Amino acid sequence: MLKKYLCLVAIIDPVVPCSHAVRLHEALKKAGVINELITIPGGKHGGFNHEQTVRAFTAIREFLARQGLMKADQTATAPR
Repeated sequence: MLKKYLCLVAIIDPVVPCSHAVRLHEALKKAGVINELITIPGGKHGGFNHEQTVRAFTAIREFLARQGLMKADQTATAPR
């Protein structure tokens, strides 16, 4: 069983609709799985611009730090 789950989804993803990620998030929450849903405004299925990439990597680092899987001081480093 999943214990911790982070889902990053682009709002206008033409491959995986954002609504699918929302349904997954709700189902995981109902099942008691620690999970977060992070949406990337304006993003599509990959190929994010710099701002979207920074948002995604920041969300990943913060999630990992909250779960004790990454040191909090490592969350400040953004991709270039």
